[in-house]
Amino acid sequence: MNATINGLTYDTEEAEEICMCPSPDGDDILYRTEDGRFFLQKSETFMDGVKLCPDQDPDDIIGANYEGMDDDDFLDELEKASRERERRCKTTRTIVPMTEREALLWCVKTQIPDCFRGYVLESI
Repeated sequence: MNATINGLTYDTEEAEEICMCPSPDGDDILYRTEDGRFFLQKSETFMDGVKLCPDQDPDDIIGANYEGMDDDDFLDELEKASRERERRCKTTRTIVPMTEREALLWCVKTQIPDCFRGYVLESI
């Protein structure tokens, strides 16, 4: 994915992936360009046109129940749930340029456990 913002090109194929914050809503990935600029590839998932919250999993909302099924029934239900998810869900990705400080704060908030964040934030 690439985008030109304010005359600067941001390309996920050319940039170095620094870290990722996975979620059912879509993975957000921090990149750094060869010349040192940071940008975030932000993902958002919509179900039936409504934006999902970061902690909402489309599979949980669709509500497939696989308990007690034999292998064939399980695979059939899994396929149905997958088709339903593809039909009802759309994921968008956008590129958000970030300053060095914004990138650092994003890393602290998404990569450092809650119990240590305060200590790290105090030191920067």
